[in-house]
Amino acid sequence: KENIPSDIICAYLDYMPKIAPDATIALISNAKVLFNTNPISQKFKHKLFTENSVDAIINLSVVRDVIFENASAPAAAILYRKRKQSDEPKDYVIYCVPKNDIVIKNRKAIVIDASDIKFIPLTEILKKDSKVFKIAMWGNIRDSALIDKLNRYGPLEKKISPTEHGMGLIKDKSAKKKGNPHLANHYFLKTSNIVPYYTTKKGLSKLGEQQEYRTDNRNLYSPPLVLFKEGTSEDAVCSSYINFK
Repeated sequence: KENIPSDIICAYLDYMPKIAPDATIALISNAKVLFNTNPISQKFKHKLFTENSVDAIINLSVVRDVIFENASAPAAAILYRKRKQSDEPKDYVIYCVPKNDIVIKNRKAIVIDASDIKFIPLTEILKKDSKVFKIAMWGNIRDSALIDKLNRYGPLEKKISPTEHGMGLIKDKSAKKKGNPHLANHYFLKTSNIVPYYTTKKGLSKLGEQQEYRTDNRNLYSPPLVLFKEGTSEDAVCSSYINFK
C-alpha cells in the first residue's frame, strides 16, 4: 500500500512517526537502506528524508562484528522525528562512522574520533542515484563532487577509438611472436615498475636489447598511455601516465 521496499526495517522506519508523531525515534536499521539505489529504494529514501527530520545517522558497518556478535549485515542507527510545519528548515544530516574497532573492543565502548563525523547536505542525499553515504564512510563531500564530475565524462572505453589505441592487451594472431623490428626502440616495462600517477623510463631497457614476446598492435604501445594495475603493495588499484614508447 505504501509502495516501499519489501524489507521489514523500511516498514518500521515508515510506520513509527505515524504512531509516535511527537517522539524522537532511534532505530537500528540495516545500512542497505542508505546505500541501495534501485528506483523503489530511492523513492523510499526521498520519503524518509523529506517527511521526517533526520537528526543523525550512526553507520556501524565498519565495527559491526565488534558491537553485534556474529553480525554479517552492516547496521546503522537512525535518529529522526516526524517533520512539522513549525520546524526550522534543516539542510544537513550528521553522519557518524566509527572506525576504530580495536579501541572499541578494548574499552567496551563506542569511541568516536572527530574525523568520523561528517555533515552531509540534504541536497546531496536527495540526488538521484546518490552514493553519498557510501562515499562519506571513508571520504568527504569533495570526494563525492569529484566522483560526480568523473561520472559526467562517461566510461573511458567510449572516449577511445579502437583504431587508435584501444583498451587492454589485444592479441594479434598474425603478429610475429619475437623480435618485431618496429618495437626495437620501445622500452620494456614490467608491471612491478609501474608506480602511481606517473612512470619514468629510468632503469628500463629497450626491446631491441632483448628478445621478448610482443604482439604487433603498434598503436597500443605508442604514447600517451594510461596503465591500470591491481595488487600494489598498498593493496589498491594503481593508475599511471606514460609518455614514452
